[in-house]
Amino acid sequence: MGVPAEQLVNELKALRKGLGVETDDIGARVGRALQRVCGVEDGDTGERVRRKVRDQLNALIDQCHPEQQNLLRAALGLDSAAPRMYQERIKEIAETAFVDPRTVQRRIDSALVRLTQLALETRRLVDVRKRPPWHTLDLRVVMSFDLRVPEVYETRRIVAGQDGVEEVEVGLTLTPPPDWTGSGSIEDLGVDLLYGGELSDGIMKARNRIGFVLRLPEPLARGDEHEYAFRVKVPVERGIAPHYVCTPRYQCDRFSLHVRFGAALRPQRVWRLTGVPPLELDDPVWTGDLVEPNRFGEVHTSFDDLEPQLSYGFGWGTDQP
Repeated sequence: MGVPAEQLVNELKALRKGLGVETDDIGARVGRALQRVCGVEDGDTGERVRRKVRDQLNALIDQCHPEQQNLLRAALGLDSAAPRMYQERIKEIAETAFVDPRTVQRRIDSALVRLTQLALETRRLVDVRKRPPWHTLDLRVVMSFDLRVPEVYETRRIVAGQDGVEEVEVGLTLTPPPDWTGSGSIEDLGVDLLYGGELSDGIMKARNRIGFVLRLPEPLARGDEHEYAFRVKVPVERGIAPHYVCTPRYQCDRFSLHVRFGAALRPQRVWRLTGVPPLELDDPVWTGDLVEPNRFGEVHTSFDDLEPQLSYGFGWGTDQP
């Protein structure tokens, strides 16, 4: 979440009153915008808050013009040689510079605006480094068992979180062919890209986890959207896990899943998996809300705001719980 500039300026003006950063109630005097800029966390002690605020403000002030540096340190109580109370600090600056205290006040207000600009720019650069390169806006999956060879169709719309996104990592959980060496052609794995770029050959990431790289038609700028789709053929003889889930690496806004077992292959039980740790997916003890397939053996569900690294989808089985 962004930090509003006006809110940060107002919080700095409130902080400078009285003793500034040396105030006894520093925890109560530091507002939410200043907390985010200085990395203050819930539960920090007063002295820890003071240290974080002092260190961050001093680092930002170092980037200001020298004349503004002196004003800001005195105004915010960062100058240990300055008088303690704010009005005393203003009066001393005015007398030293042979100007009216109101002139000093205006200069400090201007310097606080510059300090805010630096703070927000610094935070923006930090946020860019933390921001994932892309995340999923919408993922739609159709899985059908009642074809000659079971198939999965995945259509995904993503949005770039950074400028210059040229490729996207794609991971699939599937059982490779018996002669699979750990890398090789996507055709050998039964994966076909339908549209949206060019898919690299697969690389084994884990026992049943294959990684690909989707090269995009052109680089994405931050905020640009892109859609791609692929099909996976899953021969029954290679083994199919009794579940289908999405386990997002990055944020996923929406995921919809439609599974068609068919009347002949309809399992005895189907349950919805919501935010399950991946290591628990193979647990023989099922968990989740039971879902009743329709007369054609179809189930459908959707999820919003999926949490990264947790699994969402369907599990199924034929034995009694």
